[in-house]
Amino acid sequence: MTHQRKGPGAGDAEGLANYHNEPKNYSAESIGSQAEFVAFTIPGEPVAFARSGGNGKIRFTPKRQRDFMALAKLAAAKAMAGAPPMSGPLRMAIRASYIVPSSWTKKRRDAARWRTARPDADNVAKLVADAINSIVYEDDAQIAALEVQEIYGPVAGVTVAVSSLEEAAER
Repeated sequence: MTHQRKGPGAGDAEGLANYHNEPKNYSAESIGSQAEFVAFTIPGEPVAFARSGGNGKIRFTPKRQRDFMALAKLAAAKAMAGAPPMSGPLRMAIRASYIVPSSWTKKRRDAARWRTARPDADNVAKLVADAINSIVYEDDAQIAALEVQEIYGPVAGVTVAVSSLEEAAER
C-alpha cells in the first residue's frame, strides 16, 4: 500500500515554498472529555526561556519569565475548560508575534514580516512548553512535532495550538 502526503507541499515545489513562507493562522476547535486539539493566545510581548539567575547559592527565575509563565498557565487552563491533559504523542505549533519597532523607517516597517532577532524561537517554545506542562499535556516530552514562528504583527502575543498526532493519523 502506498501512502501519499496530503496538504501543502505534497509533491510540488510551489506548494512547499508557500507552506514555508506563509504565517499560519490557528483557530480553536471544541474539546470533549479528552482534548484532541486546543488553541489559545498568551497576550503581551513574547518572553524566552532564560537560565535561572544566581545570587550566590540561591537560584531564581526572573520576574518577567515568571509573569509570562503565569499568563500562559491561565490561558491554557481557560482553553482546556476542565478537560484532562492530553496523552500520547502531540504536535505543537507556536506563533510569537512582535510589534514592529517604531524607530524603523516606514519602508522597513511595511516590509517587516518574519522576525530573525533575539529571543531565539526555540527559547520561546521552551518557556511555553514548560509553562503549560500538566495543564494541556501530561509531560512536555510528549511533543513529537514542533513548529515555531516569529513574526511581526499589529499585536504582540503568542498563539499556541496543540493537537494529538494519533487523532490526525486516524483521520
